[in-house]
Amino acid sequence: NTSAANDFPVQVIPTQVIINADGTPYVPSESMEESGIKFSMYTYKDTGEHAFTTHQGGMTEEQMRAILTDMGVASE
Repeated sequence: NTSAANDFPVQVIPTQVIINADGTPYVPSESMEESGIKFSMYTYKDTGEHAFTTHQGGMTEEQMRAILTDMGVASE
């Protein structure tokens, strides 16, 4: 669905756009930066404000769970 991706920098599939539940952009903690998962941070051109974070390529379940934990999502 190319129209759904028009406003996002999708270069490969899968690309995950990571946004917190409250709509604010996800900002990886220092521990996530050290995890080896590569994130790209995007800002609004007019304000320079952080808009969203992406990850390109596949992720393991363990990596996705680590991101969710970093976001404050409790695991069951």
